[in-house]
Amino acid sequence: MTDLRNQRRMAASILKCGVNRVWMDHDRIDEIAKAVTKDDIRVLIRGKAIKSRQVEGISRGRGKFNTKQKRRGEDVVRDQGKEQSMHVFLRKINGSVPFEP
Repeated sequence: MTDLRNQRRMAASILKCGVNRVWMDHDRIDEIAKAVTKDDIRVLIRGKAIKSRQVEGISRGRGKFNTKQKRRGEDVVRDQGKEQSMHVFLRKINGSVPFEP
């Protein structure tokens, strides 16, 4: 296996991404290994031998888990704000008559 660290580094700087996001075609590794300058790397990028991988996002499940972890207080306490706003809303509608569930 040839050492392609220098080519990977140059490709990352041209593609404006991290080193780990650089993808190289395994069928054209000999051609990539011969690339010494940034111009050679640019030619390989145009020839689709080197690409940048897509950015990995945060999944919805992970996002929900993180927001749940950031919450403070019990769920019952967090729901009281909604109950209070419902009381205010019903007072406006009913003419200051308290709502009894």
